[in-house]
Amino acid sequence: MGPPSPTRASWSRLRVVARVLFMRWSLVAVLLVTAGCLIAVLWGLKVEDARLAMSQAHLAVLFPLTALYLAAAVIRTARYKLLLRAPVPFRDLFGVVAVSFLAVNVVPLRMGEFVRPYLLAERYKIEFGHGVAAVVLERVLDLIGLLVLLALVALDMPDRDVVVKGVDLIKVGQWTIGSAVATALVGVGTLAIVGLPAVRFLERVVGRVSTSLAGKVGRMGTTFVEGFRTLASRPRDAAVAVLLTGGIWVVGVLACWTAMHGFPGLGARLDEAMFSWAATLTAITLVPTPGFFGSFEAGAAGSLAVLGYDPNLARVYGVAYHLYAFGFTAVLGLIFMALRGIDLVGSVRRSRDANKAS
Repeated sequence: MGPPSPTRASWSRLRVVARVLFMRWSLVAVLLVTAGCLIAVLWGLKVEDARLAMSQAHLAVLFPLTALYLAAAVIRTARYKLLLRAPVPFRDLFGVVAVSFLAVNVVPLRMGEFVRPYLLAERYKIEFGHGVAAVVLERVLDLIGLLVLLALVALDMPDRDVVVKGVDLIKVGQWTIGSAVATALVGVGTLAIVGLPAVRFLERVVGRVSTSLAGKVGRMGTTFVEGFRTLASRPRDAAVAVLLTGGIWVVGVLACWTAMHGFPGLGARLDEAMFSWAATLTAITLVPTPGFFGSFEAGAAGSLAVLGYDPNLARVYGVAYHLYAFGFTAVLGLIFMALRGIDLVGSVRRSRDANKAS
C-alpha cells in the first residue's frame, strides 16, 4: 500500500482538530454551567446570614456523618468487588475505589471514571476492559437505584402545603417526578428487553438530527444493554449487587438527614431528607459539573426551598454539605494516593489513553 492520499490525510487532520476543539469547548461550556449554577444558588445570600447560620451549626453531626460516608465507601467497594470477580484484596480495592472517586470529583467531563480500571490493570494485571465492564455494571445499578428512589419520592412526597401563586409545588413536583420516572422506566425496560435492535432504532432516529450524537447514543445504549445482560446472566450476584445498591441509597438518605440535623431551622424529617437527596442526585447526574460544584448546591438548596424552608438557610446548607462531601472524598483519596504512591494526574492521562486504545 502507498502513502495515504492528501485528501485522506487532510480529513484525518481535520477530524483531530475538530475533536480537540470539541473537547475544549465542552470544557468551557461545563465551566460556564458550573459558574451559572453557583451564581444562581448564591445570588442574594448575605455574608452575615451565612456566618450566622454556620455559627449556630451543630458540629457534632460530623462524627455520625463521617461514619455514614465511610460505610457508603465500604459498601461501594464490596459491590465493585462482587461485580469485578477478580482476586484483589478488599483493602487494596478500597484504596483504588477511593482514589478513583477523587478523580471523578476533580477531573471535568467525568474523565476520571477510567482511573479505577487503569489502576487495576497497572497494579493487579486485571484486563482494562474487564475493569471498565464492572464500572458500567455499577452505573446501570446506580441508574436503576436512582429511578427507584425517585419513584419512592413521587409516591410519598413530604406532607407540606407549598403554594406559590395558586400552584401547589409539592403536587406539581409529585406529578412531574412520577411522569419522568415512569417514562425513564419504560425506556430502560425497553432497552433491557428488546436489546440492541432498540439501540439501533434510537441511533437511526437521532442520526436524522446529528450523526455524532447518534454515535454516542449507540455506544451508551450498547454499553447499557451489555451490562444489563451480564447482570442477568449472574442472578445470584445480581441480587446481592441490588441489595448493596439499596444499602448505598439508604446510607445516602441517612447522611442527608444527619447533615440537616446540623442546622437549626431545618426540620430534618426523614421524608424531606429523601426528597432533598433525590433532588441532589438528579441534579449531579443530569449536570455532572467538575466536583459537582453548582449542580449539588442547586439540587440541595432548591429542594429545601421548595419545601418551604428559608432560602438563605437552604443555600448555606447546600454549600456546607457539599464542601463536607467533597472534603471527605478528597481526604480519603489523598490518603490512599500517599499510601500507594499513586500519581493522579498521570493516572488520569494514561487511563484516557488506555480507553482510546481499548
